[in-house]
Amino acid sequence: MQNNINSEEIRTLCVPLPPPEVQRKIVERVTAARAEIAHERAAAAALRLSIAAEVESLILGGKALSTRKPRLRNSFRIPLQKSSFSGSKH
Repeated sequence: MQNNINSEEIRTLCVPLPPPEVQRKIVERVTAARAEIAHERAAAAALRLSIAAEVESLILGGKALSTRKPRLRNSFRIPLQKSSFSGSKH
């Protein structure tokens, strides 16, 4: 047997939300994380283009093989602090 929820039950459903200040902090952190992801994706795309150009140059004989290793940043960090989400007591 399958239990169903009708639209009236959904209308009367109470969904707990954190206080507005906590909601703002969550939005700020998500927005910052999305900006950092966009930045890292752009950096990865630029690196892919650079590598493709270098490989093409090597294949066509226009450039000698470089022995240096590319520097990659590892700056994508989202600090998670338990206290930043605890705005209400249960």
